This record gives sequence, structure tokens and C-alpha cells, in this order.
Amino acid sequence: MLFLFLFIFIWINQIVVIEPILDVWYFMLSTTMCMAKLALSFGYMTCNKPGYLQQDPKLSWIDILRKVPSKNVCAECKVIKTPRT
Repeated sequence: MLFLFLFIFIWINQIVVIEPILDVWYFMLSTTMCMAKLALSFGYMTCNKPGYLQQDPKLSWIDILRKVPSKNVCAECKVIKTPRT
């Protein structure tokens, strides 16, 4: 909600305040393109799932403990942790 408020505030500020005084159409164009890019990435990220590790149904918990070092296994989730989790 805050993102959308700031997005609209900045864009309206450009139209009402900056453009009539300075007549810098290229500034308006570049800022609008950057804001559109931010809006698209914001929309994409809010609509996607965060991504969760899922247990492999082929492996049993005992097999995982035998094959993988304990620091690379999550005991609570019973999955193999990837490097950045």
C-alpha cells in the first residue's frame, strides 16, 4: 500500500509541479519508465509464491541422515537445505 501511495505521489508531483515549471520532458519520460519497471517487478513479486523446500518422496528420513551431513539437513522440515537457506 505504501509503495502504491509513493508511486502515485511521485508521478502526480512530476505532472503538477516539475513539468510545468522546468519543461523537462526527458526527465518525465525516464522517471515514468523507471517507475513502470518498479511497478511491474513489485506486481510480479507480490503475485509469486515465496518458494519453499519440499521433501523428496523418494528418500526416507533415515536415508537422508545417512547420506547428507547433519549441518545440511533441517530436522524440523526433514529436507535437505540448499546453500542459501
